[in-house]
Amino acid sequence: MKQKPPHTVEALQSEAFMEHAIEHHRGAVLRLALARTHSATDAQDIAQDVFIKLLRSATRFHDDDHLRAWLLRATHDSCIDLHRQAWRRRVETHEDMAAVADRET
Repeated sequence: MKQKPPHTVEALQSEAFMEHAIEHHRGAVLRLALARTHSATDAQDIAQDVFIKLLRSATRFHDDDHLRAWLLRATHDSCIDLHRQAWRRRVETHEDMAAVADRET
């Protein structure tokens, strides 16, 4: 039988709701984050961020499957955000390349 998490807005901020979410879904969140990032540190950071998002969310969950789907989608989105941030840090602009060329000559 599927467990029904509390789903009122007030319950979303409750300690019992968060304990339920972490206890039942932390492993899946970490596995997905690790599979996407290939970094245990990044996966742990993403998992922490996802559960903070859950704490702040006003989403009403119909059942545990809905909660799990929300957490995994939030994890997926956070992994994409991390990848985008890393990509942007590595992109060199035309001006950067010109500056390097000037230094080499």
